[in-house]
Amino acid sequence: MTAAPSRLMPTLITLLALWLTDAHAQPPACGSYIRRIEINQVEGCASAPKPIEPSRPGEASMHISETEVAFTVHKPGDPVPARVRGTVFYTQRFDPHKHRAVVLLHGGTLDRRFWDGFKIPGALRFAAELARQSDTAVFTVDRLGSGESPYDRGPGSGFKVTPDTNVETTHEIVAQIRKGSYEVVDGPVPPQGAAGVVLGGQSFGAALIELYATRHQDIDGLMPFGWSNQVLPGASASMFVKMLDEVVTPQLDAGADYIYFFPPEKNNYSKYCEQAVYHAPGVDPDILRQACGNGLHNRIPVGEFSGVQPMKKEITANVGKIGAIPVLFMFGRQDNMVPGPEWGGLGGKDVDVITPEIAHWRAKCKCKLSVYVIEDTSHDFPLHKSAESTVKEMSKWLKSF
Repeated sequence: MTAAPSRLMPTLITLLALWLTDAHAQPPACGSYIRRIEINQVEGCASAPKPIEPSRPGEASMHISETEVAFTVHKPGDPVPARVRGTVFYTQRFDPHKHRAVVLLHGGTLDRRFWDGFKIPGALRFAAELARQSDTAVFTVDRLGSGESPYDRGPGSGFKVTPDTNVETTHEIVAQIRKGSYEVVDGPVPPQGAAGVVLGGQSFGAALIELYATRHQDIDGLMPFGWSNQVLPGASASMFVKMLDEVVTPQLDAGADYIYFFPPEKNNYSKYCEQAVYHAPGVDPDILRQACGNGLHNRIPVGEFSGVQPMKKEITANVGKIGAIPVLFMFGRQDNMVPGPEWGGLGGKDVDVITPEIAHWRAKCKCKLSVYVIEDTSHDFPLHKSAESTVKEMSKWLKSF
């Protein structure tokens, strides 16, 4: 790749460091911690013909249809349209006249395979199971610049893919899902349209859907997982600063506009991956070995991460602009990237960034906020053993409004 202009390098490194940690920030005040989901309990689950392969050996078929789709989107400032690839999971019970669609956005180093358990043997096919239990059509997409949605507009393209890019292209995706105007690439034609759209996201994807909701009022609910707009302090920050020095900065110095956080390693395993996004006791060892192996974590556009700190500030300032929609906050109890009051990160001394985030939303947001804390789980929640119970709780929440 062509090297970025040298005058940008100190700024980019500084912005990445600010995203990872804020050494000058004061610890936020801590309050009570909400431990259980607050929803109306609704019984029932969906079923349909055309089964796909069961999630686990010996498990009954999930009876899900699966279709590969594509969306035409426009990056702000670029007149040439781009193509975003996705997959939709749905059952015969899905009725576009009365049922909502769910759009799931992956985290920064991932792609839409994350929501399908990376197809690792024994891992839950999370999106498919959510569609089965919730009567929704669940769309997983590769954001522009990730997975099968490449963005190559010449040298430095990765600097141009920003949180603004993601929000506005997601806005187009939401509109196409509502109308049923997206392209069917492979598989059966799904029911066209949707009665509404709920956005879900993990990590950086969670931040994007929060930012989206402060700007656009065309969604019916939010499900952010593993994100706080508070500072990231303490031992976890030290780990990321070390990773920044050892892994990220050399790539920036070489002029890369797409960078690895968990690059391929000689032993085919990333220890940084395990420490950052998994709670090892809560993951099957074979799944963990493959999840942190070479090939599953992608390069990311530098523009996304250089925009994280401004994005956090914008979300915090504009939570009051979010409409009166249901919001389900989800956090892993043992999340080293987003620690709570009962889990101090890698060193056990990290500041609670969950409680003040919840308090801010309760004070400022017009939304109906629920909170679900998942036991024995860290950042990449769909690959933990708790994934099945997480799908169940998410499905109940989706059926509660």
